Amino acid sequence: MIPTLKTFYRIIFIIPLLVVSSTAWLQDETSHLYFDGVNDYVETQNTQLDYFNDDFTFEAIIKGNEDDQGTDPTIISNRWSYIKGSAFYLKNIGGGVRALCFSNRGEEWYIPNNGSVGSLLDGTCHHVAVVREDGDLYFYADGVLFGVDYADGCANNLQGYNSIWIGRDHVYGNEFKGVIGNVRIWKSARTSTEIAENMHEGIDGFEFSLRGCWDLNEGDGQNIYCKYMLSWSCFLGTDESAEGDGYDPDWFEGNYCTNLHDYGDGDDDGWVEGDDDEEEEEDGEGEDEDEDEDEGDDGDDTATLKELDNNLLNLYPNPVLDNNLTVDFGANLSNVEFTLISISGQEVYNYKVTKNTSIVILNIGDLTNGIYLLKIQSEDRLITKKIIVR
Repeated sequence: MIPTLKTFYRIIFIIPLLVVSSTAWLQDETSHLYFDGVNDYVETQNTQLDYFNDDFTFEAIIKGNEDDQGTDPTIISNRWSYIKGSAFYLKNIGGGVRALCFSNRGEEWYIPNNGSVGSLLDGTCHHVAVVREDGDLYFYADGVLFGVDYADGCANNLQGYNSIWIGRDHVYGNEFKGVIGNVRIWKSARTSTEIAENMHEGIDGFEFSLRGCWDLNEGDGQNIYCKYMLSWSCFLGTDESAEGDGYDPDWFEGNYCTNLHDYGDGDDDGWVEGDDDEEEEEDGEGEDEDEDEDEGDDGDDTATLKELDNNLLNLYPNPVLDNNLTVDFGANLSNVEFTLISISGQEVYNYKVTKNTSIVILNIGDLTNGIYLLKIQSEDRLITKKIIVR
């Protein structure tokens, strides 16, 4: 009788929230939020991190360029001072590749050069995550573990006496320049499988241990919907009024992980257009000239990896069951290198194709079951894909 009553009360409580926030389920999934790297941020009014005292997971999808960033661009922060609160950001290490970093109570944990991954600010979308489990910190990029910092008891008290900010640090500023989306915090250590399987999937806000979820895809207005709180309690910048202020990130149409237009902020944002052809810009060759050249070259149907439509790329079977993985480019390519990286960051397979072909069969051998990162590299582009071996 008691469980039935609890279920009834929970339904009665949830239904009004769903009615009040019904527009939340109609959000524009092809919109995204761009942070200018100067003073933009999102105020969430979520103070859940003040109650974290054990394992946790932070995750988000980011897109930016190394050269555009200031010092330690922030993804999320609830810091009240250097020794109070936590932050998740990309640490500037001697002007090189910024390392995904977690900081709490004045200490920092990170993996130099992001292990074998390298830059996470390379103008393409990356899912990033940090997991604390039993005092150690696990760092992920695109669903793959790339390093563990055996932190010898990473401080688990994240109390910062501040709400969570997205895109800016409370104490130092350290603004992020680029796009941030799918920000989530969990009061538990998410497993590698959970991270890999759900990093691009929508969630409804009722998941166990979820304590914050902001898709940042509303498309317009000042308010941001928080799935965990089932409310529009978050807002852009310092002011939730319709007029906004100078701290507001900007809304743009389009999925930020595919081709986009320039953001019009006065800077060269060629990276947001997906695979921008830098050589053509340097040579002064325009888009029309390229089209003319293509039309006049009927004798060569070989594409480059840079020209490849990512939607045509097909990997199968995935999961890999019999040691063979087929890569179908959907167009003829040559001079492409394939590298498999294990969950520990080790290179376990490498193969290079020099001949002109549209399909490559990779005999990856008898690998240990698990998740691997497949890097497909040419002179003009790098594509990464998650591979599961069973």
